[in-house]
Amino acid sequence: MIAILKGKGAIWTIFRTLAIQSACDPEALRLRIQRLDTEQIKEKRNQLAHGGPVPRETAHALREIVIGDRSTPGILGWLAEQLAPPKERT
Repeated sequence: MIAILKGKGAIWTIFRTLAIQSACDPEALRLRIQRLDTEQIKEKRNQLAHGGPVPRETAHALREIVIGDRSTPGILGWLAEQLAPPKERT
């Protein structure tokens, strides 16, 4: 997992730290992050947010990977279910 997160910036370091603290399956996290990279989600998202119209297939792929549905959560739903916030100091 560290290899795929290397060079991805601070947000990925945070995800990795939260995954370790949450005791979630690091392989499951790695696969989801790898899918974001493999399917060029960053580029598709930027095209959708800053470009003109995008093909319906691109918008559908983004929705499926990022949001998902009830039976197969996307990365956001999976992260919400798996990653616990850092414990507050008392």
